[in-house]
Amino acid sequence: VPVDGQLIVIDPDKLADVLGLPQIERLVAGVSLAELLEGLRDDQKLDLAAYVLQDPGGNVTSIRPHIKLPGARPYLPGSSLKGALRTALAYALINDGVEHVRTQDLGRTRYWASSRLERALFGRDPNHDLLRALHVGDSEGADWQAGLRLVQVAVYSIRHQRGLAPKGARFRFHLETIPEGVSLTAPARRDNFILAPDQAHQLHFGERPEYLLRLPQHANRLAERLIDQERDFYQRYGPRRLVEFYDRLGNM
Repeated sequence: VPVDGQLIVIDPDKLADVLGLPQIERLVAGVSLAELLEGLRDDQKLDLAAYVLQDPGGNVTSIRPHIKLPGARPYLPGSSLKGALRTALAYALINDGVEHVRTQDLGRTRYWASSRLERALFGRDPNHDLLRALHVGDSEGADWQAGLRLVQVAVYSIRHQRGLAPKGARFRFHLETIPEGVSLTAPARRDNFILAPDQAHQLHFGERPEYLLRLPQHANRLAERLIDQERDFYQRYGPRRLVEFYDRLGNM
């Protein structure tokens, strides 16, 4: 709900406390929330807020929310962080020739294409998975006033192999993001008991524990590769601003 250059994201519980049954029926029937709250003063609308975002301008009809902790604090899930680290470890193992990728190793659907390869890289089942030895928790939550921004994004496509062009209004949408410059800390630890030689031998880890011990280097190695790929793409198709962005990122 827009109020004085801001967007109020309504707390459903607070809203339910002030709406009568006729108003709830109007909402269910498709009346917009802004229309339903037209009669309220700005301070009354603010009382209903779960949090407040700066209005990015334009017509904001819906928002794709960022995952949050209680108190509207955006955070990064440990499962997502661990998935990224797992990808970095897989890249290192394949790149160093510990496991070779063949076409027949890939599954028939995009959802499970890597299943056979992941079993070869990390272990045949969850009990024998190398990543049992890595525990990654959720990050801390950022304060929504400093750690949450509403931005409009657009999908672009390559046009005539010359440059990027937006695909149209249907491919523009608003989403909540954690802005540049906000740092979040997440806990991570290794289970060194599982990585000890006797246990590692029983779990058929082979030489893979050494890769897990050097995980930060492997993650940076993959990041550098991805930065190079993105920079090369935008050098070919533009815009120049993104080339400069990846140049700065690569020099960090």
